Amino acid sequence: MSYEVEHPDRRSGTASEVMCSVDEVDGQRRLIIADIARDDTWLSTNTAAACDLKEWQ
Repeated sequence: MSYEVEHPDRRSGTASEVMCSVDEVDGQRRLIIADIARDDTWLSTNTAAACDLKEWQ
């Protein structure tokens, strides 16, 4: 598996639509973030490891 990271200010010329959701996977709640405009462009983490937005601000 390879990872490619772009700086947010850099535009690749392709449209992206990023969404997130909380879903249950194998009995655990997971935060899932995905670019739904591209195949296989997503990541997930256990919600316990995710950053709380109020704490992050």
